Amino acid sequence: MEQLQTELARCQQLLKLEKDKNEALQGELSRQEQQSVFQGIEPRKFQTSQIVAASKQEQRPSDDPAYVIKHMGRLVRDERGVGRFAGSTTGVHFVLTVEKECQKTLHMSCGFPESCFRIFLVPPLHESYENEPQGQSQAQARIYSCFEHPLAYYYEQADLFIKRWEPFCPVFVRNEVFADIEHLIETVQTPDSTGKLNSTTAMTLLMILSINDLQNNEKEHPNPRSPKYGEYSSLASGYINEVAMKADTKSLQALILSAFHSQLSGDCLSMTRFNGLIVNLAQSLGLHRHARRFKMKPGEIELRKRLWWFVYVFDTYVFIKQPSFHTS
Repeated sequence: MEQLQTELARCQQLLKLEKDKNEALQGELSRQEQQSVFQGIEPRKFQTSQIVAASKQEQRPSDDPAYVIKHMGRLVRDERGVGRFAGSTTGVHFVLTVEKECQKTLHMSCGFPESCFRIFLVPPLHESYENEPQGQSQAQARIYSCFEHPLAYYYEQADLFIKRWEPFCPVFVRNEVFADIEHLIETVQTPDSTGKLNSTTAMTLLMILSINDLQNNEKEHPNPRSPKYGEYSSLASGYINEVAMKADTKSLQALILSAFHSQLSGDCLSMTRFNGLIVNLAQSLGLHRHARRFKMKPGEIELRKRLWWFVYVFDTYVFIKQPSFHTS
């Protein structure tokens, strides 16, 4: 009996040593894996037994960087250069690996066409909006008549929107908005200008003016409403299809403004329509995934966070309001 107990104790000691050895190996594999991801180096080749041990690692906490990176997916450039989120990380990783090898071996300067990734991409949703039938020249004349003020006036309107609504709708970078507005107004107010009107910027500015006018229309507000009150949102709705087709970050900003305007004005039907557009577009751009692996600048990462959280909050608000939509 004493000999059996001694043997049992020896086995328990060996088991503990083996367990400690496996835990140390797992920690080393995890550190090497993180280093290979962050430094852009190829992972080392491990022995078969090490790979088996790595596959049996204990579950990582959610704040572990390696845990986050493994579940972020990829961004793939479409034919217009817009980064689209690819949901199947394994399949996309394989295609991107082949693309990289072809570029290196065949000296390709471009990447694979969008069709190679289409099965993995989250496509943006394009919804149709019917507008009043009107000639293109008539619509353009109406747009140009809305942008007849000096540039400083539109800077003031953009600043007014940011001051009032940034805590609720923080989806703009001030310098970028000002640069877009300057280019738009210059195109509109320059005689014989051959530049094409940027539909996304035009829709964005029209919605800024519309939202500002909503508050100016309140009785207790000291500023008078614009003489073109109501026309801004009507003209902006004519751009929805064109802007949604672009399906990039600035398009999402313009559509978010339209969604926010529908919320402030109490247009429940428009809220549900815009909600479908902005949720799908945000997911198409990969805003619902952590940007740590997408190699973006800090400012762009911050903007993507703000856009996504507005979309999330707006979607939640629309969901909560759904019962009242049906009973009204």
